[in-house]
Amino acid sequence: MERLGSSGGGFDSGASSDPKIDGSFLAAKDIVFASYNYRLSLWAWPHAKEIADAGETQNFGLLDTRAAVEWIRDNAEAFGGDPSKIVLGGENLLPSNRNNQLKAYRGVRWSR
Repeated sequence: MERLGSSGGGFDSGASSDPKIDGSFLAAKDIVFASYNYRLSLWAWPHAKEIADAGETQNFGLLDTRAAVEWIRDNAEAFGGDPSKIVLGGENLLPSNRNNQLKAYRGVRWSR
């Protein structure tokens, strides 16, 4: 099993360097742990007219999380993990982040 940990902060603060996001306990139980940073606040969801006019996504924070999921999926076996067993974990924003991922990528295989 792999656990992908994300920081709390309500999508406007936080970082994977937060000592509360320590995967040593999980690693001791043979769970592959990875944490990641993602863009926050204005840099994650800029609401820029130019981007909207171009028809491009403005969900950069969502894309950053997806990139982290794809990275752990593609590299889990190198760390002794199973790419078909990824768990999204984290603090207070986790339900929103997880639900956004499931909604945005519905029907897309999370594992190879």
